[in-house]
Amino acid sequence: MDQPKQVVWVLGAGFSHSLGGPQLKDLLSAATNARTREIYKDNPYIGRPDTTLTEKNLDARLAAEKLRQLVESNDDSSPARRLWSDAEEFLGDLDAAAHGRDGRAGPSVAEIRFRAATGINDADAMPMWLLRDSGRRLVAGSCCAFLRDAVVSQERWDPYLTWAKAMGTWDSMVTFNYDRVLEVLDAFEVVAPNAVAAAGKTTKAEVFKLHGSVDWQRQGKSPNARYVPIGDREFALGCDGPEIGIATPGPTKRVATGELRVLWAEAMTRLKRADAVVFVGYRFPPSDAEARTQLLGALALNLSPRLKLHVVLGPERGPDVVRLEELLRYMMHQAGREETRPGDPGTSGFTFRLTTHHLFAEDFFTVWHRKLLWA
Repeated sequence: MDQPKQVVWVLGAGFSHSLGGPQLKDLLSAATNARTREIYKDNPYIGRPDTTLTEKNLDARLAAEKLRQLVESNDDSSPARRLWSDAEEFLGDLDAAAHGRDGRAGPSVAEIRFRAATGINDADAMPMWLLRDSGRRLVAGSCCAFLRDAVVSQERWDPYLTWAKAMGTWDSMVTFNYDRVLEVLDAFEVVAPNAVAAAGKTTKAEVFKLHGSVDWQRQGKSPNARYVPIGDREFALGCDGPEIGIATPGPTKRVATGELRVLWAEAMTRLKRADAVVFVGYRFPPSDAEARTQLLGALALNLSPRLKLHVVLGPERGPDVVRLEELLRYMMHQAGREETRPGDPGTSGFTFRLTTHHLFAEDFFTVWHRKLLWA
């Protein structure tokens, strides 16, 4: 019996969207924040608890309230006057403002610019790191809220369950999502970031969460910080800011990528050995240069003579689809591969075939079967 071909699934926010997961454009919006704050109204860092607040929690609540005001004022502004276009840009600017001063006395240029743009001028009353932690915690809250009472017997989970049951050791999941959808499906083995050496010793498809998870704890300081899975599914919502185990946009993301370098290295090895790579709901966010460089670089070094690439980004052929296709084609051509299409005569050189499925993730999983990847 022939050995099954190796498949890597690259999963982004669009993978979880039909299950209620937030997309980038929805994160840190007034509507999303309001829902998250209501669901976690008893959380001392996010909601409005009735119990007496500790000094630490009070500071965090003040930061959360300031963040709410910023988000609502940005949502209410005309497009020309908005301070940021999406959550990714805002989190990146905020993280840069909170990241440090590069050894110089006084605030950094990034902090001065952020305070001037937002009107937060009193450094003692509102430290940037506190506001940054509040933003990261609200992002984590959005990624936890939709799974809090998840019932996999609901109809909308059916395509995902069918797809998950078809996965095996020849499949690898490379995901940039912080949520726990794959864990809820209960058909995968999440590779622990502190135990990568054990990868490949399971009967399940393995998952590489390259931007961390809401149930991971960051322990220690960079560059030797460790990320440890915790039994608490909503750990990120109640821990101290430095312990939040997710890599959000900004300088901190690059730091986290370095701290998770062993996990990244194993994931890139899977891409180099793959016979097929399927991008589901993932578009290479423009601000995520690290992921773009590493993933495309690994694909350029892929060892399969006949590499199949698949794109699943929704029914419309919009800018995100075109951009992803072009990035993949440019990299494949630079790697010396020839593109083939159905009906093309065989060739002795290294080739690739790029197929775009104009479907949402749930649609693709409804009609998908393994032979489709080599049809």
